[in-house]
Amino acid sequence: MEEKTKLFGYKNSVTVKSLALMIILSTAILLGMELISFYYMSVYEKSTMENYRNSLEMYCSYWDNKLDIINNSLLTVTSSSSSDSSYSNVCNSRDELVFQTAKKLLVNRMSDIAWNHENEVLVFVYVPDREVFLKSANHLVSYDKRLEMDQDIKKYASGIRSYNSTKWDYFKSGTEDFFIQVYRIDGGYIGALVKCQTILDGVVQDNGMVSGIGLTDDEGKITYSLRGEAGGEEKKDTAVLLIPMTHIDGQLKVEAQRQNLFGDKTTFTFLSLITVSLGLLLLAWNVRYQVKEVLGPLNKLRSVMEKFSRGNLDVRLEEKNTNSEIDVLNHTFNEMAEQIVDLKIDVYEAELAREKTESNYMRVQIQPHFYTNILNLIYGLAQLKDFASIQKLSMTTGAYFRYLLGEKGTFVLLREEIQCVKNYIQIQQIRYKDEMEFELNAEEGMERQMVLPMILQTFAENSVKHNIGLVPLLRIRIDISSGNDRIYITVRDNGAGFEPDMLERINKNENISNKGEHIGITNVKERLRIFYGDTASVEINSRPGETLVKVVLPEILTQEERNEYHIGG
Repeated sequence: MEEKTKLFGYKNSVTVKSLALMIILSTAILLGMELISFYYMSVYEKSTMENYRNSLEMYCSYWDNKLDIINNSLLTVTSSSSSDSSYSNVCNSRDELVFQTAKKLLVNRMSDIAWNHENEVLVFVYVPDREVFLKSANHLVSYDKRLEMDQDIKKYASGIRSYNSTKWDYFKSGTEDFFIQVYRIDGGYIGALVKCQTILDGVVQDNGMVSGIGLTDDEGKITYSLRGEAGGEEKKDTAVLLIPMTHIDGQLKVEAQRQNLFGDKTTFTFLSLITVSLGLLLLAWNVRYQVKEVLGPLNKLRSVMEKFSRGNLDVRLEEKNTNSEIDVLNHTFNEMAEQIVDLKIDVYEAELAREKTESNYMRVQIQPHFYTNILNLIYGLAQLKDFASIQKLSMTTGAYFRYLLGEKGTFVLLREEIQCVKNYIQIQQIRYKDEMEFELNAEEGMERQMVLPMILQTFAENSVKHNIGLVPLLRIRIDISSGNDRIYITVRDNGAGFEPDMLERINKNENISNKGEHIGITNVKERLRIFYGDTASVEINSRPGETLVKVVLPEILTQEERNEYHIGG
């Protein structure tokens, strides 16, 4: 009793129970396989027989189609509607030159038919009244048998009573067997021959399977046999298949060796038994190995991952440097843990860099030449002693710069953006006077919405910068509306429009920084992507005389939603 307890010390182990269960199930499966093996073998034999029959039917169909094509080719040669009347001239023409020319043309046409069928067919024309016998190159028999074959063809053509059938008849010349087709047309005969062996060769390529093959007549008698006798009753060790052919009177008869067709059932059963037995032994060894090398380490990995997920970022797994999958997994976890710790630091640094980039962006928008233009404008107005305009320009410019250079959070009120655009336009209108008109329409209540800064100003500046002076009167119109939790902004001008190549690159979000133009638009699209993701979009349509920019932003209505978007300032 103690020895049993010692031997099966792990009898309550899940692993031992699993192993015992797998052995029982495998034994049951083995018995079940033996019981149903005969059923599956019969199904397999039936399926194999059907597949083999289908392949033979496809092969017979191939030859039926080929014989049908030859029939049609023969009729085409003799057709009165054909542009080549060589057959009719050979049969009827009394002009010697026409007659001789027609014979050459007819031989060429017959040779083309034979060549199209890889010279597996002999095509001939026989006109008894004019003692004319023409044929394509004869590749069916040896040279010493060709004269005898020509005489047999003439005799056969003259002796048959039924003409112009689509069926091919069995024909024998000397020791060679053929199928022949003859049409009697316009006083002559045109026909073709195919060797019986040529038709059957494709079936006997698998030499070990076919023990007998032949062609039968309508009564089932063998007319030609290529291998064996292909006759008699079906034997126990052979399977007999009869496949009808459309253009031949009779059927294709094939005797196939069952053992070669279906395989050795005894060997199959024996191998199945050996395979299952070996599988049971390997299963027992594999369970022991998996417990030691896989399940144990995986359980330890699970435990360590749980500790890491609970905040213990210092926990790591032991690495044995064995290059096994488990060791690679342990190494990968340790690297992942290190990367997560590093990533937390990188996130903080990236956030600081983003805020710095945003601040720099706001300032980069004010290009040096803009300062120079304003100073020159003030100087010019002073020379004209237009002090009212100087005061207005100073106030407007001050408010404009105060907004651009002031500290702002991620989002600003749309009201502030609108005022920034108005200040910018007023500066430009003082500069260009009657060369520009501006209109801005905002739906009531929209000024309380929150947007990214410098959205409107960028597109307004783009319209002025790239179109002023190119049209007699530049008209800029901005419309702001809402719907479906979205803010819709359109900026329209009547300027020269974008260059097609530039517009395509902008709409495809390609980098245009090397062009030095429309960089502000690219920056706006990138900022929208960063802060809004797929919920915001910019669409630009442009042609000479009209440019339309459509901007769609998500609405931010309440203070709670602002907090969700990390609104500051």
